[in-house]
Amino acid sequence: MNTKILYLAIGVALVAALGYWLMPEPARLEVNPEDSPAGAYRVAEPAYSRLVTAAQAGNCDAAYKLGRHHIFFSLNTKEAIRWYRLAAKCPNANAKGELVGILMHFGTADAEVDKLLLEIEQLDPEAAEGERAAVHSVRSLRGSASQ
Repeated sequence: MNTKILYLAIGVALVAALGYWLMPEPARLEVNPEDSPAGAYRVAEPAYSRLVTAAQAGNCDAAYKLGRHHIFFSLNTKEAIRWYRLAAKCPNANAKGELVGILMHFGTADAEVDKLLLEIEQLDPEAAEGERAAVHSVRSLRGSASQ
């Protein structure tokens, strides 16, 4: 009786394996970057080159768009920080706040974060209050994790 159950189990496994092997591959899905949430921040050529030129010439909005492209779409944090730092030189509380968030995520540049918080406070005290609370929470967690 045990051999019958064993043969039945082996037969079921073979049929399942054969069925899986014969099953056609599903059609590959073409993913359009514009359809993803991050696609809203994608900057394709030739617009990318124009934004780089403008940002290097001091256009803070162009630098901000490049920072968002890199943090949300290309996922290149080093480039994102580079462009956000350039955008943060202008009175843009959003660029400064997003840069604070990135820097806090990596646990670096506390002096830069404090400077940015002061600049945000000059531009938008309400936004600065939220940023300060977030920074305080992260620093508290960081402090408790090192103990």
